Amino acid sequence: MVWLILALSGPIFWGASNVLDSALRRHYVKSDWALAWLMAVGRLPFALFFLFLGGWNFPDWISVFWMLISGALWTLPFLFYFEALQTEDTSRVSIFLQMVPALTLINAFFILDEKLTATQGIAFGLLLLAGLLASLKAFRGKWHLSLAFAWLTLSCLLWSLSDVLFKKFEPAFDNFNCAFAILLIGSFLVAALLSIHPKKRKESIDPLDRLPARAWIMACVDVSVSVLGTLLFNTALTLGKASLTSAMMGIQPLAAFLIGIGLTPFMKDISREDVGKRTLLLKLGAFVLMMAGLVVLGM
Repeated sequence: MVWLILALSGPIFWGASNVLDSALRRHYVKSDWALAWLMAVGRLPFALFFLFLGGWNFPDWISVFWMLISGALWTLPFLFYFEALQTEDTSRVSIFLQMVPALTLINAFFILDEKLTATQGIAFGLLLLAGLLASLKAFRGKWHLSLAFAWLTLSCLLWSLSDVLFKKFEPAFDNFNCAFAILLIGSFLVAALLSIHPKKRKESIDPLDRLPARAWIMACVDVSVSVLGTLLFNTALTLGKASLTSAMMGIQPLAAFLIGIGLTPFMKDISREDVGKRTLLLKLGAFVLMMAGLVVLGM
């Protein structure tokens, strides 16, 4: 039950972060690179905090190295994700992101020797289908392959690898706080590397000049909510199977949809959600499938 609550809570907080990401990108930070850089740099204070809690007793450097890689692999895909958003509809991108649980299942099998029972496999399928249905929106035009889908495939692969690597190397650390701190430092290193290249440094930092106080407050809340979601989700990774934990990400589109509706009356920055009959039926169907998957998982 603890694992289930944590596994569901992480994506719910990420859904809230998605809503704030969208508001920041649409109204204040007019650069994908800048927003990715800001989110990565914002993780450094949290890394230092968890390092203080966990202590400085590091395991072998191989484990530290791979934990840093795990953190970097969690942040780096956002650059490809933002690139994809420039050329493809958000609805298509959201559907394609449901590849993460499937790729995690494959990576966990080969890296962790993780296998699902028949019941867990059924639950996994229901949760995966719920995520697809929750991401589905009405869009015009035919489905077509493009360079954006190559970027998205790479993003999903790296996100799934990040989860599996964290689960594999976390036990080598004295405690979870220390491992989580190194993960966050790995996320920060992506921003540090971007800052080395003059052109990318200009693209990442210049758009942040003259941001209003409201934008900075929103960014601080966004980073905090995102880190909290990562903390809960990664704790769940240590308690349960990586593939099943990843499948809980299917609730994230539902969470973003409901949180967006809830915040719209109070924040003018939040875009209004489509609350048409067809959309509501899709979300309801996704919720039913999600509940069915959880019931099967509890058998």
